Amino acid sequence: MIDKISLILRDKIKDIAGIHKISGNVYTVKKSMNGEEKKMPVSDTALVLNCEETGELEVAMIPDSDYQSVSYFEPISTRKVSAISNYDCAFSVRLRYVWWGNLPLLGEADNVRMLPALIQANIIKMLCDGEYLSDEYMRSVKIEVSDIPVKSEALFSKYSYNELVTQYLKSPYAYFAIDFEVYFEISDKCFSIDYTLNPPLPC
Repeated sequence: MIDKISLILRDKIKDIAGIHKISGNVYTVKKSMNGEEKKMPVSDTALVLNCEETGELEVAMIPDSDYQSVSYFEPISTRKVSAISNYDCAFSVRLRYVWWGNLPLLGEADNVRMLPALIQANIIKMLCDGEYLSDEYMRSVKIEVSDIPVKSEALFSKYSYNELVTQYLKSPYAYFAIDFEVYFEISDKCFSIDYTLNPPLPC
């Protein structure tokens, strides 16, 4: 369900100016490169918004000078809470939204340094507008900002970024993060839907 929530949020903000490469939840992949184990954020729900590719792709969500921006959600925690309606199950999910931008590619030099703050404010306004969202599996989806983390390279510390990547965490590049608390309810009918699995593969 966390993946579903992140996709609802992704699709709500994907058309905001400046977002070039956006995904739902990322997961950490370990890869061996030159004898070293590297960790990187990878998503299988990434939308690459350009003329060549528009479908969902499995891609590494790593800052790169070729991109205008990269953004994704990181799951932090989930807890069960009391439902506010007659639905049986309610949860609160904490997600971190991370945005990185290539300022020279985003706008005019006169105002480009204000763009990250404007995009951040626009995302908060769009997601925290007080409206409840819903889909066929969940309802009463409400989004609140729980924290605005301090801008620091520590936001990327869980990944094995070398100097080729960390150079993109300095001017003229920019980044920010927003922590969201998302409340949603699930009908008990969702847990009783029939499904059929394929038979086991032969040994």
